[in-house]
Parts: sequence; C-alpha cells; structure tokens
Amino acid sequence: MKKVLFVVACALAVVGAGAQEKVAFNKMPKAAQEFVQKNFSNDKVQNVEKGHNADKTEKYTLFFTNGNMIAFDNQGNWTEIDMQTGAVPTSTVPANITSYVSKNYSGAKIMQIMKNQNGYMVKLSSGTSLNFDKDGKLLKKEKK
Repeated sequence: MKKVLFVVACALAVVGAGAQEKVAFNKMPKAAQEFVQKNFSNDKVQNVEKGHNADKTEKYTLFFTNGNMIAFDNQGNWTEIDMQTGAVPTSTVPANITSYVSKNYSGAKIMQIMKNQNGYMVKLSSGTSLNFDKDGKLLKKEKK
C-alpha cells in the first residue's frame, strides 16, 4: 500500500510541476506589459498563464480573444508570437528578417516567430519555415 501511495504522490508531483497558473496582466514583467501595449494595443487580452520552463525559470503566455498568443521569458522578453488573425507586427520582427521576407516572399505574411539564444524561426502564410541566426542571416528554409 505504501508503494502505491508513493507512486501516486510522485505522479501528482510531476503533473503539478508542469501546471500553469492564471495571473493578471499586470503581474507580468513590466517589459512584457509595455511590449503588448505598444504592439498589440487593439487586441483584447483573454488571459495570462504563468508557468516554468524546463530550466525552472518563469515564463508567461498571453492569449488574446482573437486567438493570437505571445510567450515571454521571466524578464519580459518575447520568445514566441503566434498569430491566428493578422500577421506578426513588423515592429516586433528584426528589420533584416522583415526585409528578407518581403524581398523573397512577396505577399507572404509572417504568422509565427520564435526566438532563442541561437536565433529565430519564422513561419510564413505560404507554409514556408525560415531559420535565421541571431544576427538575422538565413540559415535554412523549408517549404511545406
């Protein structure tokens, strides 16, 4: 019986570790709040979830009522912008990536952008995925 209780307790601890907690918009880092107010002022916030990355640092995921989503690190820097309606605002994308996309994929919109320490991954409305280094130089492209 003790083994069964131990296994159940361990399982609950693992499930609970990945849990997201709903928080108010004003509980996000100030930089994240300012980013949203500057670049998404016309979108209505549905909810904000606070969780943890694999390295135990806090992360925030903001969902808008229109289905768009932005993820932030614990400092308030965006790590992912995923658009269901409209395109990722050009004000949030490095200029050389915006320039590359407009020059090489005329008419395509950036629908998703993810950023990490190695660079950027961009998904276009055409289905193409582009990987850029942290300086915005193209590394790889994949057409779906």
